[in-house]
Amino acid sequence: MSEPYREIRLGVWGAGSMGARVARSAATLPGVVVGAIIDVDEARARDVAASVGAVAAGSLEEACAVADIDAVYIGLPNAVHRDAGIEAARRNLHVLIDKPLTTDLADADAVLSAAASSSGFWMMGFSYRFREEWRRAREIIRSGGIGEPYFVSDNVIEAYRVTPAWYWSAEAGGGTLHLQSHHVFDRWEWLLGADVTAVSAQTPTTERADAELAVVVAARMGPSIVGSSAMSFGVGYDAPPRISFTVQGTRGMLELDETRRLTVATAEGLVEELHSDDDWLVTQLSAFIAGARGVLADQPTLAAGRRAVQLAEAAALSTSDGAWISTPRSLPRIASTGATP
Repeated sequence: MSEPYREIRLGVWGAGSMGARVARSAATLPGVVVGAIIDVDEARARDVAASVGAVAAGSLEEACAVADIDAVYIGLPNAVHRDAGIEAARRNLHVLIDKPLTTDLADADAVLSAAASSSGFWMMGFSYRFREEWRRAREIIRSGGIGEPYFVSDNVIEAYRVTPAWYWSAEAGGGTLHLQSHHVFDRWEWLLGADVTAVSAQTPTTERADAELAVVVAARMGPSIVGSSAMSFGVGYDAPPRISFTVQGTRGMLELDETRRLTVATAEGLVEELHSDDDWLVTQLSAFIAGARGVLADQPTLAAGRRAVQLAEAAALSTSDGAWISTPRSLPRIASTGATP
């Protein structure tokens, strides 16, 4: 007989739309109890808690006291990830922290230091690593299915009638750059197995009171790959999201889109796969729970989260004049080259 699951009691910190989805999905996993929904908005916490049989709490301290949680998902506004991570570390909880890890390197290093002193398992919420079509794309690219990659185009365009106000606060959310580029940078290095060595970025010239709605990033990866990403949000109206990801290699081309279709073109012909039935959130949460139980299976680390912070911070620095910023892993801080490398 197999050993029974060690019960994990999960707290969901942040009762917004993503927190509600995490709570519902986690409640379906064997041996997982969603013990508490944590939010300063008591009514919102109660609504989500009622849907999964959890208790509502106004703070992590309260959740630990009344629900005896031993793991927490952090889905809070970007600017408070540092303090939330440090508190979770102090309580030795297992932690799944949604991207971005933080909005700057100093805060990222503070979280890494706190996590290193705790006994919990920590995982970054880089969701694209758990989507079946992106995993297949990585397998094809890494196995040489399209030859040696030399070009990447990765575009994300979204529009929503209503978005949280903190999205568009430079301090609290960081705008489109911090909402999307952490995903982009992580999946480039994860898919291609090549470091982003330099970035240059531009934002619209139209003035905004706070964070930008759009950004275009150019990048160099490894010794021979160039790439770009255009990221944009529309506010005040709803429109279907658009994702267009393309990698060209010396033997073929690979494409992904928002329908979760994977297309590979080589000299042998065209192959298409559709992965629309895949539940990536359950896969991601299962990986986190496995880690909390001591089973390590290449889950995204805090170091990967820090790396995405480094690259996003470099892109943000570049937006002032479009200068190329070097991003070697060996440097603790970013450094400007002032010219195309």
